[in-house]
Amino acid sequence: MRPSAAPADSAADLADGAPCEPHGALLADHDDPTIFFHCAWGVAHMKKCPDPLHFNPVLAVCDWPQDAGNPAAGKEPDVS
Repeated sequence: MRPSAAPADSAADLADGAPCEPHGALLADHDDPTIFFHCAWGVAHMKKCPDPLHFNPVLAVCDWPQDAGNPAAGKEPDVS
């Protein structure tokens, strides 16, 4: 049985296994441009783009960093 929590409305609220919607959505992580979340049947699944690609939130694909336009690209990854 899944916990009944409100679904995340952005990737900032997501962690692997967290509730999310809509089904099939691909959401960029706000701290790491290589990470994105795939919402499948209400559950977020963390995915990572192959090195050296970044997640492109407009096209919802892994893309070359200079083309991805990912707002997290200028941030240092959170390693905590």
